[in-house]
Amino acid sequence: MTPLSSLALATLLAQAPLVPLEGYGRPPPGSPADQQLWRDLQHATSAATLAMGRLSQCSFRITYGKYYEGLDAILKDGPDAEKAEARALREQLAAEAKAADAAVPERPGVRECQYVLRDLGLFMPVPSDPRAKRQLPEVRRRAGACVEKLAPLAERVGERATALEGALAAIDAYRVRSAAGGAAAAANAPAGPPAATQPAAPLPATGAKP
Repeated sequence: MTPLSSLALATLLAQAPLVPLEGYGRPPPGSPADQQLWRDLQHATSAATLAMGRLSQCSFRITYGKYYEGLDAILKDGPDAEKAEARALREQLAAEAKAADAAVPERPGVRECQYVLRDLGLFMPVPSDPRAKRQLPEVRRRAGACVEKLAPLAERVGERATALEGALAAIDAYRVRSAAGGAAAAANAPAGPPAATQPAAPLPATGAKP
């Protein structure tokens, strides 16, 4: 469902500290308009990255948690009473995974927009610099285009991630119920006949232990 590079990203995100880095989210010096544009772009790139990271974590869970394989095993050899729910859960998981794939374009553009954010932060503090005068208008235009592109992408992918996480949670709950039911059935099963015992060997005539 998701490229290995995205899975690595998900792992890094999962290990990242929850406390923001010093100065994170604080725009560089510049005009109020440029600072607001910087904030909007910084938020859009971060939100899109985190949303796609959530999908990557789901992909990791599906692959290594063997969600499809476990449900398929129940559909093949499991109790008839559990097959209907297993089939519904599998269909829901497949539908949500497909919708998640469709929500992420082949080239989301997050990395390109991160470079635009870098350029905006580089030029906005020195608008009178000759190089900034030449490039800042185009950087502003590209920054605005990135916000328009990534903000809805982050929202769309975030919604799909929530739905896919919900499908996995439903399967997890089903697994717990199934395991508890199996344990209860085993505990309530009637005990079988006692195992046959072999008669002890007779002691030697001397009375010594054999």
